[in-house]
Amino acid sequence: MAKENFDRSKPHVNIGTVSQIVTDSSGQLSLSGVGDQVGGNPAPSTKLFVSAPGSGDPQSFVVAYPFDTDFMFTPGVGCCRNITMDFAIDVLPTEITGAADVEVTLAILQGEVYVATGHGGAVSQGTGWMTVGDTGMVAGDFFEADGGGTHPDFTQMFQFGYAFMGDYSTQGLNVELSVDNMHVGLNNVPEPMSLAVVLILCGGALMCRRGLIPTMR
Repeated sequence: MAKENFDRSKPHVNIGTVSQIVTDSSGQLSLSGVGDQVGGNPAPSTKLFVSAPGSGDPQSFVVAYPFDTDFMFTPGVGCCRNITMDFAIDVLPTEITGAADVEVTLAILQGEVYVATGHGGAVSQGTGWMTVGDTGMVAGDFFEADGGGTHPDFTQMFQFGYAFMGDYSTQGLNVELSVDNMHVGLNNVPEPMSLAVVLILCGGALMCRRGLIPTMR
């Protein structure tokens, strides 16, 4: 199959200043983030914080971080019903307390927020920099993050992002993660077309351009 590569790599990429708390069963989740000029794989990178106070029952959450509109995928005419998608992102879990599990996965914004449930990777504190992701994902692997039953339509325009999701205990939640070097590859099958998108998440650019201050919606 012939391949056509589309390279979106840049030394600094702004991942957007607004995050979306898609699901938060406690209603008390808070978010923040900063650019990290020192840490990275290699530096700089982006450091994100998610926290919630304790409550009477176990809770769950999904937080999506969309890229800015530079990172939209616009399919051509007759494309791309049969595409598969590859995804990888470097993650450094500095602190994860109160969580039964935290998973990092690919997110697609197309009206709704869709997450590739079960196709990212679980992260745990103290593991150092690790790469999580999956290959060969299809539209049916993405589910509405708020629990709906539809899937994205890859023949229509959509926006790239990534998401954190997990469950946490009655004692509350504290998560500190650094992210770097995200890669998304789209492969059109069986049509002779391929799209590769390489996104480098650099916190220095976020600080210089606008700063990463996620807000709740």
